Amino acid sequence: MISSVGLLAWLFWRRYKLILDKNVAAKEIEKLKSQVAEKNKLLEQEEIVRKAIEDASRTKEKEFEQLRTDLQEEKQVLEQE
Repeated sequence: MISSVGLLAWLFWRRYKLILDKNVAAKEIEKLKSQVAEKNKLLEQEEIVRKAIEDASRTKEKEFEQLRTDLQEEKQVLEQE
């Protein structure tokens, strides 16, 4: 009688422990998914910033080249005069 009560108690405890462990694992998985989603969001934002910087850099480079060309043309005109 005592051993069957002890076995039954152990089985209930074990079931409780398994459910508890499953809940803890599920919470941990959700936490990790949340962290991954946040990191993805940050990476997307960094990519947007990087592309904006690259576009601005290309624009500035074109402006610089245009200025250089204009200055060379003015220099040639001055030399001719």
